[in-house]
Amino acid sequence: MVAEPLEFRPLRRHDVSAACRLSDQAGWNQLEIDWLRLLALWPETCVGAWRDAVLVATGTLAVYGADVTWIGMVLVDEALRGRGIGGAVFAHMFDLCDRVGVKVVGLDATDMGRAVYLKQRFVDHSRIERWAGGRPAGAAGPGPCSRPLEERDWSDVAALDRACVGVDRGPLLRRLAAEPGAQARAVVEDGRLIGIGFSRPGSRAAMLGPIVSPSLSAARTLAIDLLAGLPAGETFVDVPACSGLQPTLRELGFEPRRRLTRMARPQIDGPLLTGPAVHAAAGFELG
Repeated sequence: MVAEPLEFRPLRRHDVSAACRLSDQAGWNQLEIDWLRLLALWPETCVGAWRDAVLVATGTLAVYGADVTWIGMVLVDEALRGRGIGGAVFAHMFDLCDRVGVKVVGLDATDMGRAVYLKQRFVDHSRIERWAGGRPAGAAGPGPCSRPLEERDWSDVAALDRACVGVDRGPLLRRLAAEPGAQARAVVEDGRLIGIGFSRPGSRAAMLGPIVSPSLSAARTLAIDLLAGLPAGETFVDVPACSGLQPTLRELGFEPRRRLTRMARPQIDGPLLTGPAVHAAAGFELG
């Protein structure tokens, strides 16, 4: 039971610095632009909990049409943990899910979180790993095998991504491509777009992903070229278990850093924003 009364309301732009304080406190990789992206795309389903006019907890829902909604950014001020605030946030998120009316709710759970979510009737779906590594030694820049996304590509990007992921992520991908410091690249074969990949800055490491292609060779090309275009420093990439990209990452000096369980409510047999053509996820808060 929550010891203190909480006020829940949607997060707004002026709340972002306070939300960043919570994600920094937890050691997560989000920048202010990551919060702003969530608020711009899903303004009514990214919420905060206030206690005495201070933001003490957050939770976000990335809503992909009527098919899937994704829970992320569930944070509680470390000074107030153990008082039931996290449970109250989750109850509020489930109320939002009911109001949105989507078929499936998904999330990525740590081992500790998984035990909590099982009690909330989530079931295991698949595994996802965060790999970490650096810019490959001697990499001078993106090679000729992929190229930057162009305006004329976007209809093909949306079609390819929907075919591989199962939902419409067009607005999210456009937003990612336009952000400062981002890369958005494509692989084209015989005049046909067969792969897309993105990267962006983070507070502790650059983020590689999403990378989507039915061709493992194209996914390898995108990973290598995107990494070559990053500044020196650490990079994270969230890799679904069904991807064949892991050997390439090992060759590039990456190694698994965290293993999470992708969970769903209710249970589903098919892909959950994953599949054999999804080689890097968009991020734990985006599915």
